Amino acid sequence: MPGRWWGLPVLLAMYRDFLGAAQARHKAHGDLCRMRIGGHDVYDLFAPDLVPEALVDQAERLVRHPPSIAVLKRCFGLGEGVITTEGDI
Repeated sequence: MPGRWWGLPVLLAMYRDFLGAAQARHKAHGDLCRMRIGGHDVYDLFAPDLVPEALVDQAERLVRHPPSIAVLKRCFGLGEGVITTEGDI
């Protein structure tokens, strides 16, 4: 996805319709979508077989920034789960 405007158009689309925006990214970019938001690489994984590689095999490279998690929880009503949990449970 284009990296201009620090990813604000992506965030606005997600705020307006989270699932619709995700479906549009999946359709446009396939099972793995990389975005630049706020100067960081952000990935969407749409294929279940990619999830274990990201969460287990590449866990040390997968960083969830606490401020980003707080925004996701507040803006999108997310609770504790795969997207918002960092470290051991």
